[in-house]
Amino acid sequence: MKSRDRSLLADILNSIDNSQLKTFKRLNLQRKNLQETTKNENSITEDIKTLMNSKREECTQTSLKHKFTQCDALHCENFNVDSDQPLKK
Repeated sequence: MKSRDRSLLADILNSIDNSQLKTFKRLNLQRKNLQETTKNENSITEDIKTLMNSKREECTQTSLKHKFTQCDALHCENFNVDSDQPLKK
């Protein structure tokens, strides 16, 4: 790093007071928590889609070619097993 760059960085860091630093750290932690929550929600969504596709396949294999309500674990309404298309991931 050049001397001028170090000096500029030092000036910037010195201009940040403690409350701003705490706010930045808090916001950064919230951002990380939000990313983790989003990751978990995406994982849950994929698990639900997999379960729904499995349930569809199970119903198709047992020749239940009709609409049924309230899937065992998911409480879906009017889940159509006639479709040959799997749920999109």
